[in-house]
Amino acid sequence: MAGIVANTVPCLALALGLLVLAPVSSHAEEPSAAHEAPPAEKEKEKERNLFFWEGRVDWRLSHTVFLIADSDANPGNRYLLLPQHSSLTSLRAEIHAGIGSQWRFVLKPRLAVRVTQTSVDGVWQTEKTSFATEFLEAYAVWRITDFLSASYGLRHVWWSPAEALSPTNRLFHETHLVKSPTTLYRGRWLAHVTTSLRRNLTAEFMLETRPNGNIDTYAAGESFEQTGLVLLRYGFGAGSGSSHVGFVAGRGERSRPWVGEYVLWSLTDAFSVYADVSHTRGSRAWYPFEREGMLGFEQGRRHSQEVVTFAVAGMRHEVKDVVDARLEYIFNQAGYTHEEFQLAVRTVHEVAPEDPSVVDPYESPGLDVTGRAYLFLSLRIRGLGPPGKLLLHPRYVLSLTDSSGLALLGFEWQVTPTWTLFLFSGAAVGARDQDLTRGSRAHLQVVTKFSW
Repeated sequence: MAGIVANTVPCLALALGLLVLAPVSSHAEEPSAAHEAPPAEKEKEKERNLFFWEGRVDWRLSHTVFLIADSDANPGNRYLLLPQHSSLTSLRAEIHAGIGSQWRFVLKPRLAVRVTQTSVDGVWQTEKTSFATEFLEAYAVWRITDFLSASYGLRHVWWSPAEALSPTNRLFHETHLVKSPTTLYRGRWLAHVTTSLRRNLTAEFMLETRPNGNIDTYAAGESFEQTGLVLLRYGFGAGSGSSHVGFVAGRGERSRPWVGEYVLWSLTDAFSVYADVSHTRGSRAWYPFEREGMLGFEQGRRHSQEVVTFAVAGMRHEVKDVVDARLEYIFNQAGYTHEEFQLAVRTVHEVAPEDPSVVDPYESPGLDVTGRAYLFLSLRIRGLGPPGKLLLHPRYVLSLTDSSGLALLGFEWQVTPTWTLFLFSGAAVGARDQDLTRGSRAHLQVVTKFSW
């Protein structure tokens, strides 16, 4: 949980105060689609005003129960200290403002209180309460010309056509495999320039200038490094962009460069195929080792000359407002083999009692997904129930490294235009201490969200 970011409190309070006082319409008050102005007309109307802004607020209450796995790497939950109960209340706002046609501002403040309770060796520990005050995003965009814009601030950027993850996006090491109603996507401090070279061709330049202290460390023991990338995107086919191909290249101050490519090809209005692939030399990840009777973790492949590929490829069938089905294959050449998984578990089991620091590289090895290969199936079924306000979202993740799996089921019910209920559950499948069975064996989350 992110700590309190003290210097954001006055700005956050002001932003929330302005938003609460604003005359923001609820969904019930929105005009029907038949009388609503087209998006382009809305933008022109905004540009005619010297200053404009709009926003929304949502309040979420959730409780999550976890069944912790019986693992040799975490006997009695002594080392990972995973919570069995977690209650959260959070207030989020999203504010969009602008000055004329050249300036846009985005603020996404968040206030949260979390209470967790953990059991160690069967004994319940004292409840822990944490408070978070932060901006998920806060940035300004300067539209210099019709074909050139620049922005700076806390910004979240995602360009992959895949749902599970984005191998070409080495700025945001995120996976959406187990995305829940309370999952957060935090921005990074980015200087971002976008230019339209032609109608279908755009180029983007990004530089992460400083760390966001609310984002967990990707690889244990590593400090922040400035990272930059360039992205080229070309749209083709009907609609000049419904299908597109992109190329990415980047590097960090200390990390080795990477290159990548991604493509989305819409074969029909309902069916598309896509891929997102990156390549680099070596790996910055932590790997378990055993030498001369000694166990530990090391970054032994950092200087390797081997070209390592990280990729996701998939297909999607979508019928608007009815069903959205995806099947994705993930290949992670830098991931652990089955033998490395077992050695990692044994290393923590034998070394952690004397040296607890060995847990850090086990928890944060510097890999988006820890195994070598996965299958990911995602299905969204909308419009269920008599009112047509129900959404069912089953998912399944299969590790091809050791055949362990993770079954997930999400349920969403829009009770009223401003009130939504969520139920999110998951269960790991497979023997103990495998890829997807080492942490939590099962979980159940209930969330209620109020939006204004």
